[in-house]
Amino acid sequence: MASIYKHAGNWQAQVDRVGYPKLTETFPKKSLAVAWARDIENTMDMGRALPLHLTNPHTFNEAYTRFVNITLPARSRNASMGDTKRRLLWWNEQLGRYHLHRITPALISEYRDRLSMRTNSRGKPLAPQTVKHYLNALSSLMTACEKEYFWIEGNPVRQVLKPTIKNNRVRFLDDDERSALLEACRASASEHLYDIVVLALS
Repeated sequence: MASIYKHAGNWQAQVDRVGYPKLTETFPKKSLAVAWARDIENTMDMGRALPLHLTNPHTFNEAYTRFVNITLPARSRNASMGDTKRRLLWWNEQLGRYHLHRITPALISEYRDRLSMRTNSRGKPLAPQTVKHYLNALSSLMTACEKEYFWIEGNPVRQVLKPTIKNNRVRFLDDDERSALLEACRASASEHLYDIVVLALS
């Protein structure tokens, strides 16, 4: 039988059964505590596995610490590892206090938009590609939580839209670049190169 009691203005529910970890949760209303305890006991009665966030109530900061100090160094030691750590540090500053099961696609989308409004060292908004790199770093950590640590049941980043990357930039030579190109063509051993380049520029 679950224990329901008032503590510090809230209601706490505790389920303690042989063969299961002791589970405790806090609610603002007694009815919510009773409903939660009943749901947990029904799950136990039917022999179903308890949700991972109940048996492994880890925070994002715990996941960040394990991933950065153990998992990431074991995977890669190239120059990009420093960039990944820097991006994950930003995510930890935003999400570190959250329990992993409370990090939803909606929450990640909210911080993705905040990230998009940040500026770089030149005072310009972060490029979509940069925002995408931040999301990829977060996804790597959450995938480790799902498939290596078994702390969550799915990676919420998979449901978050990533910025569209536009690579169709049109680039024209300026006057100095065009003059240097033509000068190099005149000096070339090929007698037709200059004419071909002039035709192409035209």
